[in-house]
Parts: sequence; structure tokens; C-alpha cells
Amino acid sequence: MVRSWLLEDTVRTGLGAFWPSQNVWNTVEPFWPVFLAGGICFYIFGLALGKTTGSEGKTSSTSSPAVSGARTSVLAVSVFALYIISYSLQGLIWELHKLTEASLLVVQAQVVLVSKLLCLSLGAGHAASLGAFWRCFEARNIARYSLPGFCFGFYEVFKMMALLKISAGSVQVLLQFQLIPMVLLRSLTFREALQASDYTLLLALTCGCAGFQYTHDAASGMGVAYTAIAMAFSVLGNVLGEYLLTSAHQEPVVLQNTWSLVSESLAAAIMMLLDRSSKEGASVLALPSWSPLIWTLVVAGALHSLVSTTACKVNGSVAKTIAGNISTVFPTWVVLMLLGVESAYDVPKILFGLVVLTTSATFTLKNEK
Repeated sequence: MVRSWLLEDTVRTGLGAFWPSQNVWNTVEPFWPVFLAGGICFYIFGLALGKTTGSEGKTSSTSSPAVSGARTSVLAVSVFALYIISYSLQGLIWELHKLTEASLLVVQAQVVLVSKLLCLSLGAGHAASLGAFWRCFEARNIARYSLPGFCFGFYEVFKMMALLKISAGSVQVLLQFQLIPMVLLRSLTFREALQASDYTLLLALTCGCAGFQYTHDAASGMGVAYTAIAMAFSVLGNVLGEYLLTSAHQEPVVLQNTWSLVSESLAAAIMMLLDRSSKEGASVLALPSWSPLIWTLVVAGALHSLVSTTACKVNGSVAKTIAGNISTVFPTWVVLMLLGVESAYDVPKILFGLVVLTTSATFTLKNEK
């Protein structure tokens, strides 16, 4: 059964909002005040973030090389840990409730789209605080970052299409195999050769992740195909994203994230429009009655978008993917075990989890820059 974030009252009443028999404006009306208030809050947060980073930049410019190097190391570790927490938070919210597979696509598309729009508001506030508000709308930079943006957007599309065919557990198992192709593509892009022991560690990590996420659910051919396409988009988006982010390292990461959000939002909008067009008479403006749990997921998704971009720039695409693998074991699985959702006596899962943690730590420390 696919996991989701909706409460049962949303499943019972919200899905009826997709059909033209209901008054569209009665459905949309509760959504807009919350969305506008959230956008204003994110804009203010962006203003504050811009002021903070601006003052830190002035301080770091007068620091000695030793102090700057120590600050960079602390930043890398902090961003790595923050990405683990952010990724885990989304996974825990995902596990809070179940949703019927038939409505997963359109609900997920709406959540992704609204999350991207809120994060765009944060980026606009950050740029405004630096006196460069119109830089958010530079067509040249938006076009430059559109390729990784579309890759991430369509990664979400095909992952959701796969979830309609096979279980979430099966999708997670198959997605674990993206790590080795990502390392190979990154080695070609950045011309950084890895040792044979690195590939051994990556293979052990991949097998550990697959074993940890293993499910006995049957998989369909189309579900596997959709997951493979999603994996290809993820690999390409992560490596291209890291290349663009690091090649323009002087640019604020919040602004770089904003440029890519335009294409990611467009991809989510296209996905929502395509799904609505398959429902005769359905209105694009019709929205479900969102519960506080969904809005929590929207806010978490908006913040995770910024954290993900920062991790890709500071830690690299491979380290970011490894951090996501770590988060599925700790703290996500540990928290679910303490809550009684997962069994504390699943010995194979515990062993595979230890393999994931040890190989991840070994590879990360071995390749620490």
C-alpha cells in the first residue's frame, strides 16, 4: 500500500473536489488564504536569511585562511546532517497515513507545485534583501538552470507514475541502484577517477540499501520501466546540478535554487494539467480541502528544496545521495521502530541497516575533500 500524508477526512471529502459537480470557488476558497500567508512568511524568512548571510560574508572575508578552512569544514558537516534530517522528516510525514493509489498522482503534483512556489517566494525575499530582486527573473540564468530543474521535475513525475504501478517499497529498492551510474557520470564530468575500493564500497552500499528496503510485493514491467526513467533523470539532474552550482560558486545558493525552481514548478504544473485533462470536465483550479498535515508536508518540501540544493553545492551529488540513504536507516527507521510501526526484531533489516551506515561512513570519510 502506498504511503501518504493525507488524513482520512481529506480522502473522504477532498477527492470530490476534483469533479465539476461541486462549486469550484467553494473548494478553492479555503486554500488561498493559507497559501498567501505562507508565501508572505517565506518571503520574510528570505529577507532575514539574506541579511544573515550578507553579514557572515563580510566577516568571513576578513578571516585568516585557517579560520576560513575550519568554517568550510563545519559548514559541510552541518549541511550533510541537515540534509539527513530534512530527508528523514519527509519520509516520516509520508508514513503518517495511507492514500488510495488512484489519487496519488494529482495530490502529489499539487504538493510539489505549491512547495516550489513557496520556495520561490523565499528566494525572492533573499534577493530583495541583497538589493537584487530582479535577478530572480534573469532569463539567461533561468534557462541555464532549466535542464537540471526539468530533470528533477520529471524525476518526480516518473516516480509517481511508478508508484501507480508498483509499491513504494519496490520503487525505493530500484532507486538505490542510481548511485553507481551517478558516480560514473560524475567521474566523467569532473574528471575525478575513483579507486577500485571505492566502487567496492559503493556496490556494498547499494546492496545494503536494496536489502534494507526489500519488499515481497510483485513488480510490473511498466512500474520498473517508469522507475528506471526516474532514476536516469535523478542521476542526470544531480550531476548537472552540481556542475552548475560549483562552476558559479560565487553566486548565492538561494538564488541558484530559485533559478532552477522555475522549471521544476513548470514540470509539476504540466504533470497536474495532464492528469486533469484525463478527467472529463475537471477544473484545473479545483483543489482538495487540505489538512494541516498536508500543509506541514508542503512547508517541509519547500525547505527541503533549498537544503537539497545547498547539499549538492557544498557536499556534492554523490555525498548528498549517500546522506539520503543514511536517513532511511537513521533516524527514519529508528523513529518508526520506536513508534511501533517497524519491528524491532527484524534481524535482516537491522543487518542491512548496519551495512548501509558503515559503508556510507567509510566512503564519505575516505573521499573527504
